Amino acid sequence: MKINVNINVTGDQERELRSLLEKFEKENSNPKKVIDYVNGWVISAIHDDYRASAQFTTARYTNCCYDLGLYAPTKKLIEKKIAYLKVQQRLQEWADICKEKIDWENFNQEEYYIYCDLNDKRLYINTKFAVKCNDIYFTDKEILKRAISDIGEDVIIKDYFQVEEKTS
Repeated sequence: MKINVNINVTGDQERELRSLLEKFEKENSNPKKVIDYVNGWVISAIHDDYRASAQFTTARYTNCCYDLGLYAPTKKLIEKKIAYLKVQQRLQEWADICKEKIDWENFNQEEYYIYCDLNDKRLYINTKFAVKCNDIYFTDKEILKRAISDIGEDVIIKDYFQVEEKTS
Protein backbone atom coordinates (compact mmCIF):
# COMPACT_ATOMS: atom_id res chain seq x y z
CA MET A 1 0.00 0.00 0.00
CA LYS A 2 1.30 3.41 -0.86
CA ILE A 3 -0.04 6.67 0.52
CA ASN A 4 1.06 10.09 -0.68
CA VAL A 5 0.13 12.88 1.69
CA ASN A 6 1.66 16.32 1.92
CA ILE A 7 1.61 17.45 5.54
CA ASN A 8 4.19 19.03 7.80
CA VAL A 9 5.41 16.67 10.49
CA THR A 10 8.43 16.53 12.72
CA GLY A 11 11.08 13.87 12.26
CA ASP A 12 9.73 11.89 15.23
CA GLN A 13 6.19 12.04 13.84
CA GLU A 14 7.40 10.87 10.44
CA ARG A 15 9.24 7.91 12.00
CA GLU A 16 6.15 6.99 14.00
CA LEU A 17 3.92 7.19 10.92
CA ARG A 18 6.33 5.03 8.92
CA SER A 19 6.49 2.53 11.79
CA LEU A 20 2.68 2.36 11.97
CA LEU A 21 2.45 1.91 8.19
CA GLU A 22 4.99 -0.93 8.25
CA LYS A 23 3.08 -2.59 11.10
CA PHE A 24 -0.19 -2.24 9.19
CA GLU A 25 1.30 -3.74 6.02
CA LYS A 26 2.83 -6.63 7.95
CA GLU A 27 -0.41 -7.45 9.81
CA ASN A 28 -2.53 -7.23 6.66
CA SER A 29 -0.33 -9.14 4.26
CA ASN A 30 -1.92 -12.33 2.99
CA PRO A 31 -0.17 -15.53 3.97
CA LYS A 32 0.84 -17.74 1.08
CA LYS A 33 -1.78 -20.34 0.25
CA VAL A 34 -0.76 -23.93 0.77
CA ILE A 35 -3.04 -26.08 -1.32
CA ASP A 36 -2.52 -29.71 -2.19
CA TYR A 37 -4.26 -29.94 -5.56
CA VAL A 38 -3.83 -33.71 -5.72
CA ASN A 39 -4.66 -34.98 -2.23
CA GLY A 40 -6.75 -32.14 -0.76
CA TRP A 41 -10.49 -32.19 -0.16
CA VAL A 42 -13.27 -29.69 -0.91
CA ILE A 43 -16.88 -29.39 0.16
CA SER A 44 -19.45 -29.64 -2.57
CA ALA A 45 -23.13 -29.01 -1.98
CA ILE A 46 -26.12 -30.39 -3.79
CA HIS A 47 -29.22 -28.60 -2.53
CA ASP A 48 -28.82 -28.79 1.26
CA ASP A 49 -26.53 -31.82 1.31
CA TYR A 50 -22.82 -31.19 1.89
CA ARG A 51 -20.31 -33.75 0.63
CA ALA A 52 -16.56 -34.19 0.83
CA SER A 53 -14.99 -34.43 -2.60
CA ALA A 54 -11.48 -35.43 -3.50
CA GLN A 55 -9.61 -33.13 -5.87
CA PHE A 56 -10.98 -34.00 -9.28
CA THR A 57 -11.62 -30.38 -10.12
CA THR A 58 -9.75 -27.46 -11.60
CA ALA A 59 -7.20 -25.43 -9.69
CA ARG A 60 -9.46 -22.39 -10.09
CA TYR A 61 -12.35 -24.21 -8.40
CA THR A 62 -10.07 -25.42 -5.60
CA ASN A 63 -8.74 -21.89 -5.07
CA CYS A 64 -12.32 -20.61 -4.76
CA CYS A 65 -13.11 -23.35 -2.24
CA TYR A 66 -9.99 -22.40 -0.27
CA ASP A 67 -10.99 -18.72 -0.24
CA LEU A 68 -14.47 -19.64 1.01
CA GLY A 69 -13.14 -21.94 3.74
CA LEU A 70 -14.40 -25.04 1.94
CA TYR A 71 -10.99 -26.68 1.47
CA ALA A 72 -8.98 -28.89 3.84
CA PRO A 73 -5.85 -30.96 3.32
CA THR A 74 -7.39 -34.11 4.85
CA LYS A 75 -10.74 -35.88 4.69
CA LYS A 76 -11.01 -35.79 8.49
CA LEU A 77 -10.74 -31.98 8.55
CA ILE A 78 -13.21 -31.54 5.71
CA GLU A 79 -15.68 -33.81 7.52
CA LYS A 80 -15.39 -31.56 10.60
CA LYS A 81 -16.16 -28.54 8.41
CA ILE A 82 -19.16 -30.35 6.93
CA ALA A 83 -20.46 -31.20 10.42
CA TYR A 84 -20.09 -27.52 11.39
CA LEU A 85 -21.97 -26.34 8.29
CA LYS A 86 -24.81 -28.80 8.89
CA VAL A 87 -25.34 -27.60 12.47
CA GLN A 88 -25.02 -23.97 11.37
CA GLN A 89 -27.66 -24.56 8.71
CA ARG A 90 -30.04 -26.22 11.19
CA LEU A 91 -29.61 -23.38 13.68
CA GLN A 92 -30.35 -20.86 10.93
CA GLU A 93 -33.46 -22.79 9.91
CA TRP A 94 -34.69 -22.60 13.51
CA ALA A 95 -33.83 -18.89 13.70
CA ASP A 96 -35.86 -18.31 10.55
CA ILE A 97 -38.94 -19.70 12.36
CA CYS A 98 -38.99 -16.71 14.74
CA LYS A 99 -42.05 -14.60 13.96
CA GLU A 100 -40.31 -11.35 14.75
CA LYS A 101 -37.45 -10.63 12.40
CA ILE A 102 -34.30 -8.99 13.72
CA ASP A 103 -34.27 -5.22 13.55
CA TRP A 104 -30.68 -4.24 14.30
CA GLU A 105 -31.71 -0.60 14.72
CA ASN A 106 -34.24 -1.45 17.45
CA PHE A 107 -32.21 -1.37 20.67
CA ASN A 108 -35.25 -2.53 22.69
CA GLN A 109 -35.49 -5.82 20.81
CA GLU A 110 -33.85 -8.83 22.44
CA GLU A 111 -31.66 -10.97 20.23
CA TYR A 112 -30.41 -14.28 21.61
CA TYR A 113 -27.46 -16.46 20.67
CA ILE A 114 -25.67 -19.46 22.09
CA TYR A 115 -22.10 -19.77 23.18
CA CYS A 116 -20.00 -22.55 24.63
CA ASP A 117 -18.03 -21.85 27.76
CA LEU A 118 -14.69 -23.54 27.18
CA ASN A 119 -14.08 -24.00 30.92
CA ASP A 120 -17.12 -26.14 31.69
CA LYS A 121 -17.88 -27.07 28.06
CA ARG A 122 -21.58 -26.25 28.31
CA LEU A 123 -23.94 -24.21 26.17
CA TYR A 124 -25.40 -20.95 27.38
CA ILE A 125 -27.96 -18.59 25.94
CA ASN A 126 -27.12 -14.91 26.04
CA THR A 127 -28.48 -11.67 24.67
CA LYS A 128 -26.35 -9.51 22.47
CA PHE A 129 -24.20 -6.87 24.04
CA ALA A 130 -22.27 -6.45 20.82
CA VAL A 131 -22.91 -8.06 17.47
CA LYS A 132 -20.47 -10.87 16.80
CA CYS A 133 -19.71 -12.10 13.31
CA ASN A 134 -20.97 -15.51 12.29
CA ASP A 135 -23.28 -15.93 15.26
CA ILE A 136 -26.86 -16.90 14.57
CA TYR A 137 -29.32 -14.69 16.37
CA PHE A 138 -32.87 -15.51 17.47
CA THR A 139 -35.61 -13.10 18.51
CA ASP A 140 -37.43 -15.82 20.46
CA LYS A 141 -35.61 -17.48 23.35
CA GLU A 142 -38.05 -20.42 23.42
CA ILE A 143 -37.39 -21.23 19.76
CA LEU A 144 -33.66 -21.16 20.48
CA LYS A 145 -34.19 -23.61 23.35
CA ARG A 146 -36.21 -25.87 21.02
CA ALA A 147 -33.42 -25.68 18.44
CA ILE A 148 -30.86 -26.76 21.03
CA SER A 149 -33.12 -29.62 22.12
CA ASP A 150 -33.80 -30.73 18.52
CA ILE A 151 -30.19 -30.58 17.31
CA GLY A 152 -28.74 -31.80 20.60
CA GLU A 153 -26.51 -29.89 22.97
CA ASP A 154 -23.69 -32.43 22.56
CA VAL A 155 -23.85 -32.15 18.75
CA ILE A 156 -23.75 -28.35 18.89
CA ILE A 157 -20.80 -28.38 21.29
CA LYS A 158 -18.86 -30.97 19.28
CA ASP A 159 -19.66 -29.95 15.70
CA TYR A 160 -20.54 -26.23 15.82
CA PHE A 161 -18.17 -25.07 18.55
CA GLN A 162 -15.74 -27.93 17.84
CA VAL A 163 -15.14 -28.75 21.48
CA GLU A 164 -14.36 -32.44 21.77
CA GLU A 165 -15.31 -33.47 25.30
CA LYS A 166 -18.18 -32.26 27.41
CA THR A 167 -18.09 -32.59 31.18
CA SER A 168 -21.19 -33.98 32.85
